[in-house]
Amino acid sequence: MGKYTDEDLLSKIIAELLNDTDQLARQESDSSLNSISPTLKEKNVSLNDKDGLLAIHNGQLQLIPPKSGGRWPLIMAGENVSVKINGKEINGAVQVKDTQGIFIEVRQQPPKNNFTLHMSPDLTEVVMETKFTPGNRFRLIDTDPMFILTVKAEPYEEISPQPIDEKMVYDELRSLGVTVGIRKEIITVACNSIKDARYVIACGRAMIPPKDGWIEYMFETKERILTSYSEDEPVDFFDKGKITSVKAGEILAILNPPIPGQPGLTVTGQTILPPEPKVPEIKVGAGASLVNNGQMAVAAQNGRPVLGKQGIIKVIPELVIYNDVDINTGHINFIGNVKIFGNVMEGLVVKAGGQVHVAGSVIYGKIYADSDVIIEKQVIGGVVCAGGEAARYRPMLHLLHKVEYDLQGLIKAFMQLKNNPRFSTSDLRLKGDGTLIKLILDMRLKGFCRGGELFATDEIVAGELGSAKCPQTLVGVGESGKIKAAQIYPNVTVNVGPVIRKNQDYLSNVIFSYEGELVKKLY
Repeated sequence: MGKYTDEDLLSKIIAELLNDTDQLARQESDSSLNSISPTLKEKNVSLNDKDGLLAIHNGQLQLIPPKSGGRWPLIMAGENVSVKINGKEINGAVQVKDTQGIFIEVRQQPPKNNFTLHMSPDLTEVVMETKFTPGNRFRLIDTDPMFILTVKAEPYEEISPQPIDEKMVYDELRSLGVTVGIRKEIITVACNSIKDARYVIACGRAMIPPKDGWIEYMFETKERILTSYSEDEPVDFFDKGKITSVKAGEILAILNPPIPGQPGLTVTGQTILPPEPKVPEIKVGAGASLVNNGQMAVAAQNGRPVLGKQGIIKVIPELVIYNDVDINTGHINFIGNVKIFGNVMEGLVVKAGGQVHVAGSVIYGKIYADSDVIIEKQVIGGVVCAGGEAARYRPMLHLLHKVEYDLQGLIKAFMQLKNNPRFSTSDLRLKGDGTLIKLILDMRLKGFCRGGELFATDEIVAGELGSAKCPQTLVGVGESGKIKAAQIYPNVTVNVGPVIRKNQDYLSNVIFSYEGELVKKLY
């Protein structure tokens, strides 16, 4: 083996190999030299059938010497291959005249195992990340004879990686200062799993952060609460919802106390102290006040609760409507005063727990105020009640008192007759007590009463009241009523309206009435 005699030709061939490696690497030769890379022919590199050839057969390098006038072939190392001549590794293309002293080494790809330990930011956890990479065994690729031989190798067998040495893991933990919560069984699994994964191999105790105190608002922050209707319930299109309101003394907000945090412990044995929780402050403005040392806010007056800027709670005692009360505003129902700068239109209802002041007119609308009602212009139809809805029923109050008195008398008369041993109750069991009540009203108690109490609303007409031997008897009617008896015995107590008097004489055909005093007349 020696240097090629034509140095210029060798330089051209080497230059071609460096500039067009991919094309030369794909070059294969058949039994003739006509298959040599056309690139070399284009660059006037003279190739002929007299040149020597190199080949790999069954993993061995074979040399076909050149014929007379031919050139010795070239060899160069490809991927995963090292070519040494007389112990010196070649770098580039070298002429071969003899295979003696040429050593071709196939580089093997060994398997790899690796791990990385990651400490969590709060130092309470160590994660072991494993990486296993299989290796490969390579062998030479057989080739046909060719003038320029690039020796290549191909993988033919995968090499499994070995388990990770557990001692290396413990050494790394020691270098990190990890002493708490080491999970030995997890380390063993991680080292021997032969798969890429992440394992928590050390655990401390995470610090539990505190929960700050918070304010719980007990009122609806929306101005109105919409009314819900059932499917079969008619919808009032004037109903825009109830205006949010509170009464004096009603709870507006509660301060919930903070919850302290709990200390943690790092894997290096350090205590993690939790921060102090924050305690907010309930802020109140007009119409609200603090109680229980600032732990609670309550309404100081009736009105609409408002959560203003910077969290200040207020209670506004007056609701102001700057336009008409119409379909746009809907009905107004407010616990405090209501000020309306416009009119109250037809079909609309305004209810207030305080005063209602209408700068305009009421046009077939309805106003109910527990306090005063002020209407600056006109009232055209509708209903206006000052002093609450009960005001419209006050004129009938004296009549209701009279009805109450008469009903009490009717009940007493009913019980007296029903409990009288001479009265048959068999009909009542069949037809009910209504039969007896109707009988009393129809007959106005015509008959006799001996002992007990007898009351009626307008009139009692009796044939005989009391007796010479019976116990005391009481008969009574309302203030405008009359007691008429054919016979009345002494010791019978007569009650007409506010006057009660005991009769002292035996009388016949007498009428008792009230005309500022008890009047007794004969008929």
